[in-house]
Formats: sequence, C-alpha cells, structure tokens
Amino acid sequence: MNQRTLYILGLNFIVFSIGLSVCFYVHNNVNFVGYEPLYLLPLLYTILFPIALAPFLFKRFNIFLIVFTGISFARYVILPFLIVYTGYYGGRSPEPPLAESLHKAIYLMMYELVAIALTIIVMELILSKKWKTPQVKQRLADNSRKDGFLLFILLGFTALLVIPGTTSMITFFFPKKELVNIVANNSTLSMLGGTFSL
Repeated sequence: MNQRTLYILGLNFIVFSIGLSVCFYVHNNVNFVGYEPLYLLPLLYTILFPIALAPFLFKRFNIFLIVFTGISFARYVILPFLIVYTGYYGGRSPEPPLAESLHKAIYLMMYELVAIALTIIVMELILSKKWKTPQVKQRLADNSRKDGFLLFILLGFTALLVIPGTTSMITFFFPKKELVNIVANNSTLSMLGGTFSL
C-alpha cells in the first residue's frame, strides 16, 4: 500500500466520521419548521466525498479541488452543524422563509453538490488521459498561474482600498443583525448595483 492510498483512506475515514456524526446530531436536534431535511446535506457529502473528491485530491496538485473540498466541507457539513448548534435558524431575512422554501433550498443544494461531483469525475477522467506526470528534473516554467494568483490578490487589496469597511462586514459564523440592509445603506455598493443594472 503506497503513501497516496494511505492518505486517501485516512481522509475518507476522517470525513466519514465527522460527516456521519454531524448527520446524526442535526437529525436528532433540529427544532425549526422547514429544516427537517437539513441532515441530508452532511449525509450526501459523506457519500460523495470518497467517490468524487478523495480519489483525485492526491493524484496531482490541483488548487481548485483543494479549495473546493475545503469550502464544500464547510458548507455541507460544518454549516448545518453550526445552524443547529447555535439555533440560528432565521438567517438575515427580516421575514422568515416558508418551510417549503427551506425544503427547496436544501434540495437545490443537494442537486448542486451532485452536479459538481459528476462534473469533477468527468473532467478528471478526461484530464487523466491527457496529463502526464512531469519528470523530477524537468522544471516547469508556467507563469500563467503566478499571474492569475497575483491578479486575484491585487483585486482583493484594491477592493479593500475602495471599500475600507469591508473587513468589518465579514462575519462568517455569527452574522450581525445590522448587516441585513447592507446594500441599501452603503452608497458605494448602491452605486455599483446601479452601474450593473444599466
């Protein structure tokens, strides 16, 4: 058994353990109308992870798969746990959504995960036929990746300079109540919205 296989098995075991624990916790403790099928999100992620993500994570360095794995784990496993654990079911909307709307949103998230998983599988199978392992002595001179990362970082810092209050608005785990009407109160964002709607 090689090192790559050990990594895949270890990661599968960790995701399986956490995913099923969250699934049972959410199923047994959810107490808000409309959130009953929320346990399906960590369950589906736990099922699809060893099929669509784990086999390709250690195949070659792929920044998209690494970032997507982290974000999707947070979205489909950690977020349902935090919603139930904190009891923060209402979200930012001034009017609570209908139970049918919540059901539809959960099922759409499941559909999204299945669609992305199938796309990753198909794309990785296509790319695996074209991609060859580079030799150790061969130096890769690909500046396009560096340019893309630098452009992304530059745009991020530019956004911070143009809208300096952006960092105070980032509240991932516990959103502030005053951020509900952020677009209406922020003149810069309102101008941008007006520009794009022309």
